[in-house]
Amino acid sequence: MRTILTAILSLMALGMTSAFANDLAEMVGTWEWEGFTIEVVECGDSVCATVTDGPANVGEEMFLTTPEASGDAWTVEVMHPATGDTYYARFTVDGDEWVMEGCTDSGVCAEGTFVRV
Repeated sequence: MRTILTAILSLMALGMTSAFANDLAEMVGTWEWEGFTIEVVECGDSVCATVTDGPANVGEEMFLTTPEASGDAWTVEVMHPATGDTYYARFTVDGDEWVMEGCTDSGVCAEGTFVRV
């Protein structure tokens, strides 16, 4: 009985990982936000987001942690492209828009809509 339960839980976890990867795969591509260009690519079972153009932090990784599913959104620690500050953010992806909002440890908050190029 214990073996069957373990097998079922393992399959459920695999399904969740697969769904996670599929949902994040929608983000793969090039995005613009306030003069910055962000390139999102698959990396492992997740995605990586790199600042590829803009007035600051070009070449820097924007996602500092792996995005984690949270209800109908994702949570992730991000590097703000303009300031380099670390934000604890929540984002949703809807077609050609990626909406993110978050705050720093010191309570500075920001939000923005990234648009697919």
